[in-house]
Amino acid sequence: MNTNKIEKEISDQVIIWVKDNPKATQSEIKNKITQEITKKNYLKEDWQKDYAKERIMNFIKKELGIDFNYAGFWLRLVAFIIDQIVIIGMAVLIGLFLGTIAPNITSLILESIYMIGDTYITNPIWDIFAIIIVWIYYASMESSRTQGTLGKMALGIKVVNLDGDRISFIKATGRHFSKIISIGIFCIGIFMIAFTEKKQGLHDKIADCLVIKK
Repeated sequence: MNTNKIEKEISDQVIIWVKDNPKATQSEIKNKITQEITKKNYLKEDWQKDYAKERIMNFIKKELGIDFNYAGFWLRLVAFIIDQIVIIGMAVLIGLFLGTIAPNITSLILESIYMIGDTYITNPIWDIFAIIIVWIYYASMESSRTQGTLGKMALGIKVVNLDGDRISFIKATGRHFSKIISIGIFCIGIFMIAFTEKKQGLHDKIADCLVIKK
């Protein structure tokens, strides 16, 4: 974890305080961090203060050996279902706006899928369109200040790196496309979430990421 000089000073002060108050709760520790940030007049915007608070809290957790509260398989599954509903809605709306999808469900089905006997062949233009929408949705939101998609936000979970910090768009992109491997091996990479110590799927491990509760 790369902390700057002021964050390091704040974390050192808080760690001293924590050791003098061994029964302090995480809420109390966060309040102490907020006091130290305010005292040093560190950062002006509220979101910057909140992000700094999380970074310092993660650093302190690591120093004190406090583990993250990992999001389990079922919680992440519900978040995934919510995201699929959102993505389908986005795809239809954007498609209608761009004029690439007919303005009713019947036409959408007929134009998106060509039926040849018992075989269904998806329109390649729709495939590319869908891949881009899904990629941008996941990578942009998981690397944003929210650190999670709408589904994850609804359930109070977020994507972080191994230090608990916000990930970059590139790392989020790598994590997203690594799901191809997780799903491609009979979804074993997905089911790993239920059995690994830190609730990581194969795509999480490849990208060095965690999904934790806020």
